[in-house]
Amino acid sequence: MRGQLDGVADYARALGTAIQSGGHTQVSYLSGDPGDDPAGNRDAGPVALLGARSNASLVSELGRFSSGEGARAILLHYVNYGYASRGCPLWLVHGFSEWKRAFPRARMVVMFHELYASGPPWRSSFWLSPVQRSLARRLYAISDAVVTNREASRHWLARGQAGGARVLPVFSSLGEPGSLVPWSGRSARMVIAGRSGAPDRAYGRHRESLLMACEVLGVEEIVDIGARDAPVPARIGRVPVTALGHLAPAQACEVLAGARAGFIDYPSDFLAKSTVFAAYAAHGLVPVVSWRRGEEEAGLTEGVNYWVPHRLPGAVPDFESIAKGAGDWYAGHGLEVQAQEFRSLLRGLGH
Repeated sequence: MRGQLDGVADYARALGTAIQSGGHTQVSYLSGDPGDDPAGNRDAGPVALLGARSNASLVSELGRFSSGEGARAILLHYVNYGYASRGCPLWLVHGFSEWKRAFPRARMVVMFHELYASGPPWRSSFWLSPVQRSLARRLYAISDAVVTNREASRHWLARGQAGGARVLPVFSSLGEPGSLVPWSGRSARMVIAGRSGAPDRAYGRHRESLLMACEVLGVEEIVDIGARDAPVPARIGRVPVTALGHLAPAQACEVLAGARAGFIDYPSDFLAKSTVFAAYAAHGLVPVVSWRRGEEEAGLTEGVNYWVPHRLPGAVPDFESIAKGAGDWYAGHGLEVQAQEFRSLLRGLGH
């Protein structure tokens, strides 16, 4: 089950393909966006569309999937704003609740990519956060198995109880290299990747951190990958910036495989849910994180698996060791590992 075509949809397609490649499992997709274009996703497998974002349409489609020799398990990728503009997809939660009552033996697994939003009183998220929280808890309550990408999210869903959800940091939706070029043999390049927003801020709000990282790492070129809302600067200090725009996954992987480091504007306590961070780690780059916040998550440690340039110690870090630490961390939950975990959960063999 997918929302709008975005990073979560990329994740869902990659995971579904990996689950099916293990054999004995046929994967089909139901898009939560009636305006989706299944022809543009034919490589993912059969894609059905909802007629409308309503619980009646959802129950009808889920019933078709579950009847007769249909699906014995459904995996919902939940990101609340992907299914409703204000982050309150009542139709989705009502629909799954009704479906579970009609098909109690069908198995429901939920991957919580997001739970709820918050903000100041002048933003709608402040007033709608209680509804968003209630919907997430209702989905948790009717699910047979739950996965999320952060320990803090697992703790919130389970209300502090042991167990209750599996924590799996996201994998690289760009793919994973078959082998790695030794870090010492890579070009002096820094990659800035991802969709607009965080990459754009790297050149503005976090310019000083980016400059420091380039200087300490000996970067001679910044390579920008992805569509941008604002023009990419020609230079950052003395370092030229090459904007490659949107690339196919294979092309992006080729760029990553030959670079030394990747810069990401993301708080350190949310790195486990960043597909950009996952791609940097999988491809053996030094993940350069713009800022440290809160408690470290998912076994990630500053100076071991990533580097924050404004926290530079007296000695230059061992960057090759950090790149290896990031790769070793990623290997514990790469795509094939996760596919096996989800196969077990969908079959009722996991917790």
